[in-house]
Amino acid sequence: STGRWQTSEDLKEGRLRLKLAVEPQDLPYDIDFDGPFVLSAGVPKMTGNFRIKPLSPQNQNDKAAFPRRDRSEAINAVAEGVIDLTAAGAVVPEFKIKLGDAADPYIVDGTAFANFGETSSFEIQAEGQQINIERLTKPGQESATEALSLGDRIAAVRKVLEAIPRFDADGRVFLNLPALVAGDTVIRDLAIEARPLKEVDGWRVNNFQAE
Repeated sequence: STGRWQTSEDLKEGRLRLKLAVEPQDLPYDIDFDGPFVLSAGVPKMTGNFRIKPLSPQNQNDKAAFPRRDRSEAINAVAEGVIDLTAAGAVVPEFKIKLGDAADPYIVDGTAFANFGETSSFEIQAEGQQINIERLTKPGQESATEALSLGDRIAAVRKVLEAIPRFDADGRVFLNLPALVAGDTVIRDLAIEARPLKEVDGWRVNNFQAE
């Protein structure tokens, strides 16, 4: 990964303000952080705002000097939130993910935490809006549902979930949706639990319940 950073000292508060931009080589996303860096009893801590978005386009010189994953592999989504980060772990008391068209995105809100160390772990709890499968998988074709069976539509949701970048740690993601619209069918109160696959990109959906 590469990174760029800027610092400014806040003399009134006795802390260092940090702006950090990270470009992971193995992920098709850019990560930005903006917030104060402090030392409390010798323990470093950063608290601030983060933003994750699909990576910026690379020109041929950039690709030769620092090749990264192709932008087309990224989900069309932007994640923003607040994070408290220490050497022991991270807490995200709130985040928002906007998927799809920026003018009319599908929004997911949630919280997360992670523990660092020899055995890293994480947990993400998220709540989404009612979701239309065709809107998510085939933008602009919400009405073209006749050729898809319900099984095909559920498989489409699984495909989207499995395309989310996995974390190299043991963890769980819980996603609750009030309803899923699949053509003329409405599935209510969905509860999805997923874990990252161990050796390949993607997620294993352990639980997919609905009324």
